[in-house]
Amino acid sequence: MAVRVVVHSTRAVRDGKSLNHWTIFLLLAEDQSIRINMRDKTPEEWKYGLPDDADYGEPGCMELIRHLYQTSTSAIRYWDFPCLAGHRVDEFVNTLIRNGRGYYTMAVGGSGCRYWVYTAVSDFVVAELIQEDAAQTLLRH
Repeated sequence: MAVRVVVHSTRAVRDGKSLNHWTIFLLLAEDQSIRINMRDKTPEEWKYGLPDDADYGEPGCMELIRHLYQTSTSAIRYWDFPCLAGHRVDEFVNTLIRNGRGYYTMAVGGSGCRYWVYTAVSDFVVAELIQEDAAQTLLRH
């Protein structure tokens, strides 16, 4: 198993710059994966609006999705980090839950996924699930 951090193209543009979205894939055998994604809550999940002058964004929600592929067609860049011997999907998920990563307040405008992914990868390093330099590798990009 390996951890793949993926930068996806959203095809959206804001202030003349293209927007992207960062996610984590746990790469499984037989070209399968589990995507760990921090997304905005839907209106059905969060029925409150933000004040007009809010200096914070809407709440995020961690989701896990099984895929029958390892590389998303929307990927524009990715980094793979091998797992240290014998770890399972539940160890990664439990690390995130134990560290409170299932909840997140996005930055204004819906961004914040990159920081969340960096924090999650840092948690994996501290838990000795992946190589020591993984989080530092992401900081350079």
